[in-house]
Amino acid sequence: VMNKDFYIDPDIRKAHTLPSVAYTEQKYFDTLKHHLFSNSWQWLGGKEYLSSSYTQTPHTFLPGCIDEPLLIVRNQEHLSCLSNVCTHRAKILIESPSS
Repeated sequence: VMNKDFYIDPDIRKAHTLPSVAYTEQKYFDTLKHHLFSNSWQWLGGKEYLSSSYTQTPHTFLPGCIDEPLLIVRNQEHLSCLSNVCTHRAKILIESPSS
């Protein structure tokens, strides 16, 4: 795989780690946020994440990766992830876990 900043050989026998700037410079982090985190599903946890049915908890997903507070809500059957910001007033909806 070739991009403008790094070459990653598809032959695993020639593998090496990326240079430290790939992990420390903001421009690479911003690129990952855009190309990886915003375009794919990310694991937050299973039903055990919330202790009982009808619970809700605020969540920050890898601070800085998703620039929006999240709200994880559990009913008897499944988990949902929503924005934790009121679209009318831009206020945080849930500030601490609750049932």
